[in-house]
Amino acid sequence: MLKKNIWNSLRKIRAGLYRIFLLELYAYRIVGPLLKRKLAHREDPIKYLFIISPMRSGSTLLAHVLNGHPRIAGYGESHVPYLTERDLSHLIARTRIMEPSFSGSENFILEKMVWNYEISDKVLASADIYFVFLVREPAATFRSMGKLADQMPESPWARKWLSHDECLAYYQNRLNFMSRLMERINNSDRCLLLDFSALVNDTESALTALQQFLDLDQPLSAEYPTTTRTGEFRYGDLSQSIKSGKIQRRSDTPTTEASSPGVLEAKKIYAQALETSRQYCKFVIIDNALREGFPRTNSAGKNPSHPLRQQHLP
Repeated sequence: MLKKNIWNSLRKIRAGLYRIFLLELYAYRIVGPLLKRKLAHREDPIKYLFIISPMRSGSTLLAHVLNGHPRIAGYGESHVPYLTERDLSHLIARTRIMEPSFSGSENFILEKMVWNYEISDKVLASADIYFVFLVREPAATFRSMGKLADQMPESPWARKWLSHDECLAYYQNRLNFMSRLMERINNSDRCLLLDFSALVNDTESALTALQQFLDLDQPLSAEYPTTTRTGEFRYGDLSQSIKSGKIQRRSDTPTTEASSPGVLEAKKIYAQALETSRQYCKFVIIDNALREGFPRTNSAGKNPSHPLRQQHLP
């Protein structure tokens, strides 16, 4: 126990020093102003791309795929709220520090968020911010959350996800938060919803839709470069599969746990989030094979259909 407490204290000290010296003093006060002057000469303003997702839903994989495109730059997860334009400027400065290859000529700066950090109405209203809402079938999400205990056996935080009650509470809060974000943004041209199973099992269609959504001049690839941060806890997925450098087909097939009360409740939340996305997202890319067994919901179908847009619920 003493060893664990010392290790946790050292991690907190390290994080504090990182924020004070690397970010507050160097990134924000030196690198940031220099980048701001450089970017002021661009013909088109730089845009931002936010991946909004529950944990263990493929956000690290998607971030690697997007980062592999020459028009997109990012490094992972910042763990900060976005309240003002200054917070967006800080994201650019952090990206420059973490990704030395960032040149400033990219179209998008990438951020991913799996926790309910506040995003102000002013930031959400910016025409320069695009949102990819990534979701995953709940039973598979819960199984993946439970694997954290194996990957981090000494972590009380990881072990708590062995509880379905903890998983359900997080999943419900997160998807409700995401649905409210869609409603607050209220601009389908800047919102896309992607189901994890579609990403890994219908990869070509999913990547084509993402390319069209972001108006990229080159296609996205299912293969991506890895970095020294790939597989590190602070930056996302700890599994070995993320280090493979490519999207791997996998199945989120139902198991016996899929009929448990907690998962059934989560399925209703999942279906409601999909229904919300049909009204507020330009693209909705889902794997129709997963729709079996999900609650039926009423749909207004307010958005015009798109050849790559899949709106099918049972």
